[in-house]
Amino acid sequence: MASLFHKCSRNFVKFRVFSVLLVLLVLFATNIIIEAQSPAGLNPELKWRYMRQAYKNPSMHTIIQPWYMAEIQEGDSGSIDQSRSFHYFIHPLANVQLAAGASFRQRYGAGVHAGISLGKSLSVDFNYALNGRQFPGCEQAYIDTTGLIPHYDRYLTHHNDFYLFQSLNFSISWTPVKYITVRAGKDRQFWGDGYRSMYLSDNADSYPFLQTIFKVWHIKYMFMTTRMSDYQLSEHFSARHKKFTSMHTLSWNITPGINVNLFETVVWDAVDSVSKRTFDMNYMNPVVVLRPVDYSLGSPDNILIGFGAKVKVWRELYLYGQLVLDEFKFDELKAANGWWANKYAFQAGARCFLGEQRPAMLQAEFNQVRPYNGTHYYTLQNYGHLADPLAHPMGANLREGLVIARWAFAPKWSAHAMLTYAVQGTDSVGTNFGGDIYKSNLTRMKEYGNKTLQGVRATTAYQELKIARTLVEKWNLQAEVVMSNRLFRREGKTQNDFYFSIGVKTLLYRD
Repeated sequence: MASLFHKCSRNFVKFRVFSVLLVLLVLFATNIIIEAQSPAGLNPELKWRYMRQAYKNPSMHTIIQPWYMAEIQEGDSGSIDQSRSFHYFIHPLANVQLAAGASFRQRYGAGVHAGISLGKSLSVDFNYALNGRQFPGCEQAYIDTTGLIPHYDRYLTHHNDFYLFQSLNFSISWTPVKYITVRAGKDRQFWGDGYRSMYLSDNADSYPFLQTIFKVWHIKYMFMTTRMSDYQLSEHFSARHKKFTSMHTLSWNITPGINVNLFETVVWDAVDSVSKRTFDMNYMNPVVVLRPVDYSLGSPDNILIGFGAKVKVWRELYLYGQLVLDEFKFDELKAANGWWANKYAFQAGARCFLGEQRPAMLQAEFNQVRPYNGTHYYTLQNYGHLADPLAHPMGANLREGLVIARWAFAPKWSAHAMLTYAVQGTDSVGTNFGGDIYKSNLTRMKEYGNKTLQGVRATTAYQELKIARTLVEKWNLQAEVVMSNRLFRREGKTQNDFYFSIGVKTLLYRD
C-alpha cells in the first residue's frame, strides 16, 4: 500500500508539472498577451525600438527610465484601453550564447516575464531568470575573491569556471488619481538620455524602491527612496551592510524640443557611530535640492546634485548632457588648484534618427568623471550598490568616448555597431588616486594638484558588430551573431580578446 501511495504521489507531481507547462504553452501559442502598463525594459537594443516614438511624443520625459508602453503610445502612463478592465501577459525569457575566441565561453538562461493590469489604476510586473555563465579570467578572479557576479548579487553555486546565479525583479504600480502614481518593488532604474548616465544607471543589480511620481502640465517629478546593500573591502566582502538613498528628479519639457532636468541624491548608512538610523525622515521633503547648505556646513551623508538637458536642434537631431556635482566649492574651483573635493562628472552627447522605411540611429557621446567622484570617507556611503557603481560602470577618474550605430535594414533584421575608447587613472599597490569609489577618500594621495587620469593610466578599446533577427516580437526574442574585440593596456602590458558568438536571447536588461 505504501509503495502504491508513493507511486501515485510521484505521478501526481509529474501531472502538475506537465499541466503547468501545458497551460503556459497554450498561453504562448494562442498569443493571449496584452501589454499596457508593462515597462519597456532597459536593454539598449530594446529601447531603440521605441526611442524614436518616445522622442516624438511631446508629453514623454525620456530621462526617466524604464519607460512604460502606455506612456510611449498614449503620452500618459495611466491611460490604457478602457474597453477591458483586466489585462495580462506571460512571456518566456531565454538566453543561450556560445562564444569562441581566446577561450570557449557559454551562457545559458531561462525564466519568465509576467504582468497584470487592472483597469488603468493598478498593475503588477514580474520577471525571474536563472542564469549560468562562464567568465573570462579577470572577472573569474574577482568573483572568486568577492563571491559576487558583476552587475548581479552573489552566485548560487559554481563548477570550475561555470557560475550559476539568479535575477528577480518586480514592481507594483498604483495610480489613484490622474496626476499621481505610486510604484514599489525591486528593479533597476536608469535616469538619463545617453548610453551612460551620470545620475543613475542600470549598472548595479536591482534594489528595493518606493517611488512617488507627479505629472502635471509639462512637468514630471519623481521622488524615490531605496534600500541598498554593500560590502567593505576591509572586511573582504564577508558581511553585507544596509544603506539607504533618497533620490529626486524633476523633468520639464519647456517646448516639444527642449527638456531640462534636475537631480539630487542622498546616501546614508543604516548604522552610524552612535546608533542604527534605518530610514531618515529628514529626507522625505519632496523638494529638489533638499539641503544645499550642507555643502558648506559639511554633511555626514553623501549628497550629489545634477543638472541636465536635451535639445532638438534640427529635424531628428538631439543634443543631450548631464552635470553632477559632489562636494563642490566654487572658490576652490575658481582657484584651479586641483583640490581633491572638487568632484564632478559630466556627459555630452548627440543622437540622430534617420530613415523611415529602414530606420537608423547614430549616437556619439563623451563622458568624464573627476577623481574621487561618488566616494565618501565612510565607504558604505559611497554611490554604489553591491560593489558596483550606481553611475558610470568604471567608477571615477576617467574619460570615455563612444559611437553607436543601429540600422533596421530589413523587416525583423537589424545591425548594431559600437566603438568605445576609455582611459582611466588606476591605482598601484597601496595608493588611491580616486578611480575606485570603494576606497575611502581619507586615503587620497594629496590635497591639491589632483587632475583627471592621475595615477597609472589604463586604456580600454572595445569594438562590437552585431547582426540580429527578431524571432518573436511580443517576447522580444531575437537570434544574433556577434563579433567583438576588447583591447586593454596598462603599464606596458597589452591584453587583446577577440570573440565570435552566436545566440538566442530575450531583450530585457543590459548584458
